[in-house]
Amino acid sequence: MTTSVYFGIDCRRCDQRIPLVEVISGPRIYQWFVPRVRPFQVRCESCGSTKIYRFRHVIVFEAPTIEDLDTHPAFRNV
Repeated sequence: MTTSVYFGIDCRRCDQRIPLVEVISGPRIYQWFVPRVRPFQVRCESCGSTKIYRFRHVIVFEAPTIEDLDTHPAFRNV
């Protein structure tokens, strides 16, 4: 199983982790800085909730690699 590191958010309604952009695939996590991006909207596929998030809500986490992850538009230039 391949592991990746993601910038993502925790859904405020159901606590589902939502990956927004893959940062790196590899065996180790080093230090990551979350970029300052404008407020962005995310819809949780688990509960259907749509919320506005800011860069301070972004978390960094490991998860299995998602082959067809569609990078969130707020992070396309990161």
